Amino acid sequence: MSVAMVSFVKKTMANKQIDMRKAKRIYKLYGEGASKRRISKELGISRNTVAKYTYVKTAQGWLYLTVILDLFNRKVIGWSQSGDMTAENTTIAAWKMAVGNRPPSETLIFHSDRGVQYACRDFADLLDSYKGVERSMSRKGDCWDNAVAESFFKTIKVELVYRNDYHGRQEASLSIFEWIETWYNTNRRHSALGNMTISGQSSNFLKEDIKIIINKSIHIRSA
Repeated sequence: MSVAMVSFVKKTMANKQIDMRKAKRIYKLYGEGASKRRISKELGISRNTVAKYTYVKTAQGWLYLTVILDLFNRKVIGWSQSGDMTAENTTIAAWKMAVGNRPPSETLIFHSDRGVQYACRDFADLLDSYKGVERSMSRKGDCWDNAVAESFFKTIKVELVYRNDYHGRQEASLSIFEWIETWYNTNRRHSALGNMTISGQSSNFLKEDIKIIINKSIHIRSA
């Protein structure tokens, strides 16, 4: 923007008494603790989840993909795809799939960014209806707080989306469905899991858990 244009904009704003520093938010964060970052260091299956949405370009228009990941093993436990960005078709739909696939344990931290779909009253009320679910949101302007979700979207775009020219939303939706369910969640190896698959890592964890339970049982009987 040229100096003359900047001067013109400033003059126009002054004449109309417009002050951008006084602009108001168009939404509020609902729910107690909604603006706090609360990712727990104590990992466990279904104890910490992260969520985010992204855009997938098609010739028909944008397809919006929302995912919820289990932070313990990076599994996509809930996801939704829609042609609009309403909370009902993005965050709420993904959450309903997640709790259907894996009901929340006694305590669950749900972490997301500050998008309006996560901050709106409808979604906040939905989370609050589940006992033991605690909300966590990224700090302002800090994408690193949701790095696992960001990493997932980089992976799916590099391995799938950027390699395809989708003619419509249905074609893209089917492609993403197959990638998540038949590749990412089942057969893809993850460096964060010691180069194991999600299913393999989960099996090992359950085996170790069973061993601990058996050992405790033996110890109690021998005491």
